[in-house]
Amino acid sequence: IRRQSLSRFIWEKVEESSWHKQENSLARALACYDFKNNPDESLEQMTDVEVDTVLHHEIGEIKAGQILGDDWEQMLIDLPRSQAEIMSRAVRDNIADAISTLPKLIKNAEAAQIHFYFANLSSMRKLIFPRLVSSYQEWLTHKNTSALKNLLKKAEKHWIDLAQSLIQLHKKHGHDCPIHMETLIKNNYF
Repeated sequence: IRRQSLSRFIWEKVEESSWHKQENSLARALACYDFKNNPDESLEQMTDVEVDTVLHHEIGEIKAGQILGDDWEQMLIDLPRSQAEIMSRAVRDNIADAISTLPKLIKNAEAAQIHFYFANLSSMRKLIFPRLVSSYQEWLTHKNTSALKNLLKKAEKHWIDLAQSLIQLHKKHGHDCPIHMETLIKNNYF
């Protein structure tokens, strides 16, 4: 994990937030720190916290790779730049986070970390995983991680099963698989 790159990324988010003044997960995450009065120390503190999140996502990526194997990697290599590729990568990210990132965030129960995680979910991940977004909304309302906890085991199984089905579609349809993959994912939002 390149700490300097992460710190720069966070600072860009701080700048972006100051331009838009919106009440959203990014603003909530940044509000947990004192960027207004002490930006350097706040940036250091936030970087320290977020290194842990990035580390657990990378651990989840390794575990997802072990579960999905070489067939997954070959499928991604064979996919053209397409919506199917973006969707497939989002599926794998969801596996990684269900296995490693989210359990760690729930265990830590640090509001800043949870808010920042949701602030950085890609649009595709939000689209294909609406239950995750609604669980975050429930956490915001009740300050209770039970909805997130309850979602994790179901989510892990769902995304692994979907990923394995995508591999099978690739084996069956080869280079013609993207349209089939897109349809399968669209029919299996979770």
